[in-house]
Amino acid sequence: MYSVGTRAIVDGMRASGHCRRVIVVSSGLSAPNLPKVRGFVQDRIMVPLLLHVIGRTLYEDMLRMEDYLATCNDIAWTIIRPGRLINGTGISTYRLDIDFPVGNVTTRPDLAAAMLAELGPNGHVHQNASPTTR
Repeated sequence: MYSVGTRAIVDGMRASGHCRRVIVVSSGLSAPNLPKVRGFVQDRIMVPLLLHVIGRTLYEDMLRMEDYLATCNDIAWTIIRPGRLINGTGISTYRLDIDFPVGNVTTRPDLAAAMLAELGPNGHVHQNASPTTR
């Protein structure tokens, strides 16, 4: 339901005439053309199993959401694609890459910090940002 909810949010933003900035969280696995950099088992077995079997409808919906946002030129959007979410005790000096996460995991505090940082003047408007915990 990511795509349906995103459309409702964008429609509400347009109707209000005031708010034009949105940050959404997708998945690092939803990146098209995800490079194979994590090793044979993860790249050839685990990721395809997650994308095409276990989470097939979830990832398809995330891609629809991302495709829809790409058509919204009047909204300043950023898609956050974290690595696998894990608990953490505080904010680290997380790494922020464009398009897909280079690392494997992102702590929840790092994800929250990255989302807030994207709201600032140096946010990646109309881009995908991928925080990973070092």
